[in-house]
Amino acid sequence: RNARFMRVLPPGYHILGRFEYLLGVVDLQPQTRTANEVTMLTKEGIPVKTDIGLTFSIDPGDEPSPLRPYPFDPEAVRRAAYAGAVGANDKVSSWDDAPLGKVRSALSAWVADHPLDELLADMNHDAHYLMTGEIINKVWPKDGEGRLIIKDGIRPLRFHVGHLTPADEISNQYIEYWLSAQQREDKLAQAKDTARLAQDLEATRIEGHMLIIQALVEGLRQAQQDAGSRV
Repeated sequence: RNARFMRVLPPGYHILGRFEYLLGVVDLQPQTRTANEVTMLTKEGIPVKTDIGLTFSIDPGDEPSPLRPYPFDPEAVRRAAYAGAVGANDKVSSWDDAPLGKVRSALSAWVADHPLDELLADMNHDAHYLMTGEIINKVWPKDGEGRLIIKDGIRPLRFHVGHLTPADEISNQYIEYWLSAQQREDKLAQAKDTARLAQDLEATRIEGHMLIIQALVEGLRQAQQDAGSRV
């Protein structure tokens, strides 16, 4: 009323006061936003693409119940209602437009810290889970007890990141580079095996010579003992 915030109204019918009007309606149900072919740069500056998706909701504050299937934190709803902004293209954004942009920026920063070969390596379920968790923690950090710190009134529920794929020409170059590197490693391993075999043969030859010398010395000693006993 009179351009001042008055209250947050829960779901249901309400009678507005004099000069009181609604600023906006905030959906309490989980929201899902996606972005396809998001382009990012690796540590080497190579562009890669992926698809991302984020499911989030207004911070419930309390656990759901039959009487309140969609609980909410009034402060979170108030922040969401005032989160609208006008962009450079005169497009008005709302509270549910920002979360995906934040995780997109965090993912871009994470990709920029890793070289292409690490990003294209086969990532198992545990590694992928750790990666998505790290991205979420950058946007919504945790306190000392492991609880999410909700600063913007939004709670993340699920975050999905697809496979990171470079352009076709980059993929072909990477495959050729990987094959070349693999061949170099194979040749190096063969050279090491050959050198090790030569060392083993040389050690065996030396050991054989030592055994022959020991046998000759033992024979001479035995002959001297036999000659002394006859005298």
